[in-house]
Amino acid sequence: MKIERFVVKHGYLLAAAGFAAMLLSLKYGFLDGFLASTWHGRQGCDFFAIPRAFENLLNHKSIYNSWAGGFGPYTTWYPYHPALSVFLGSWLSLFKPWAAYAAFVVFSSAILICCGYLISIRAENEPAKKLAYFFLLCSPAAYLMLWAGQAQVLVVLSSVLIMAGLLDAEKGRSAGALIFFGILASLFSKPAVLAALPAIFSVRQCRRAVLYALAVYAAVSLAFLVVPSLNPQAAGFDKIVDALLNPERLFERKLAFGTVFLSYRPEFLFDNSIHWLNMRNLSQVVRADNFEFVSVSGFFTQLAPGLKPWLFKIPTLLLLAFSAALFFMKEEKRPRAALYCFVFSMLAFYIGYDSVYEYHYVPLLAAIPVFYGGKNPALKYFCLAGALFYVPTSYFWVRNPAFGHHTALTAQLPLRSILLVIAAKPYDFWLPAIRLMRVLPVIAMFMAMSYIMVIEMKENIPWRKQRSS
Repeated sequence: MKIERFVVKHGYLLAAAGFAAMLLSLKYGFLDGFLASTWHGRQGCDFFAIPRAFENLLNHKSIYNSWAGGFGPYTTWYPYHPALSVFLGSWLSLFKPWAAYAAFVVFSSAILICCGYLISIRAENEPAKKLAYFFLLCSPAAYLMLWAGQAQVLVVLSSVLIMAGLLDAEKGRSAGALIFFGILASLFSKPAVLAALPAIFSVRQCRRAVLYALAVYAAVSLAFLVVPSLNPQAAGFDKIVDALLNPERLFERKLAFGTVFLSYRPEFLFDNSIHWLNMRNLSQVVRADNFEFVSVSGFFTQLAPGLKPWLFKIPTLLLLAFSAALFFMKEEKRPRAALYCFVFSMLAFYIGYDSVYEYHYVPLLAAIPVFYGGKNPALKYFCLAGALFYVPTSYFWVRNPAFGHHTALTAQLPLRSILLVIAAKPYDFWLPAIRLMRVLPVIAMFMAMSYIMVIEMKENIPWRKQRSS
């Protein structure tokens, strides 16, 4: 095909040109109008909380009290593992705020380029080698991740390291270091990898790395709970246990600008355990109200409000079943099956989790060059569906200037004012069309990966063959 030959010949140039355009847009904003989550104009909004959290720690204040510090012009709530405030915030806080954001963009860009390299050198065909950098660097989701200063880039790194490790394990090479650091990159930022750990553990070469990573994670997490200097505003063990047993006691209602908001009680919000309590809370709700969310659950819940939240957890149950099946496969077949299962775990997350912004999808896009050119026809459908992520959603057709979208004036508004715009649901009439352009590829990729996993179990579990014979 002429297009494929063109891509093979100019793949690196396309990636370089596309990424250069994205970096220029971070300065001049000409791509902002294509992404709903840039509407408020607060570039770097998710970044400044990281160095603020470290400054709080130095001043004996809670890591999670983002409004106690003054680093940066504005910030969202710090939601990450408490250790990230030290791992990243310690050196980023040495810069002035916007210089720190620029340094983080460079840091994130370097990670994405390294991820492209790790995938490229393992690609099984020439087009995939040339396209690996483009897939990692040049999507609307990647642009939003850089624009917001999101630590989601560490989840991207985690996904690529784990996929690279499983590919190496399939070829009989050492995979321990890649798996170890891949798991920790996720656990110490956003623990999206947790559900995939049983599948990874099924691979003999990876077991020690999984156990070591969990041990390090447990030790560091415990330190940030029990060491007073690392958890300066602790709530107390008894209150945390009570909140786990009675989740409704986590919250209080506040009235602001005539609107009632549900928020965490300060005693829990300022304790480092809020990182885990928040995950527990968000995993049990489905909301379709925020027009920035492009989640599967939000899409279907808006169309059918009576749907039960547990329906969106079914893919996670399938993931557990597939993971268990891996232990019955022949050892040499497990790395490839674990790779499929790992990608399946990402898709299960996007279906089961409500608060999915576009940048959440970047780790999934790293799987496209891994599977590009695969022999199984379902892999072709997987890659074709994934290509839809590189087309902007229809948000830019209908964005409403009445809400001050993409202006410097909007960026100066208080956070509560920003939340009021979201509460007004300005795109209810068009939201399904916006979300469909992200929901459709997720569902198609999920179906393709489900088919692949069923074929893997059918062909590679010995007892099934014996039974059928």
